[in-house]
Amino acid sequence: IANDTDTLGASADPALTKSLTTPPPIPVGSNIVFALAVTNNGPSNATGVVVTDTLPAGLTYVSNDCGAGFVNLTLTWNVGGLAASASATCNLTVTVTQSGVIINNASAVGNESDPTPGNNADAETVTAQQSVLEIPTLDGIGLAALILVLAAGATYALRRRRRA
Repeated sequence: IANDTDTLGASADPALTKSLTTPPPIPVGSNIVFALAVTNNGPSNATGVVVTDTLPAGLTYVSNDCGAGFVNLTLTWNVGGLAASASATCNLTVTVTQSGVIINNASAVGNESDPTPGNNADAETVTAQQSVLEIPTLDGIGLAALILVLAAGATYALRRRRRA
């Protein structure tokens, strides 16, 4: 009788979820925050977990709260080890620099064999709007002052006309 033995390697499933934590409306020029959450769905502990997020046109890097590096438009977060069922979150702050629909993608990888690679990436869509021009309004006192200034200007103009 022959025995067949297989050596099974560790298997870990780093799943990434990306969400926009800033509520709309999103005006151009404002800062927004993305939450990047990576969870190891196991079954083994994950090692060497790295999350990357390359910013598209329309978003400019400001900061992050997880010690990630940022070079050439790409955030690189070295999460490191992540036990089975454990998770970690990084908040990424960016400035919106153009109006329209902006899609931002991120992904996570680890050193172990991944049984479900389809959940390693996620995207979030931002719909940025040009800022609305605000027109100042006057209360009763302001309106009365405006009327007095306009009346004085009109009286002055009439007097100059009569002298000419």
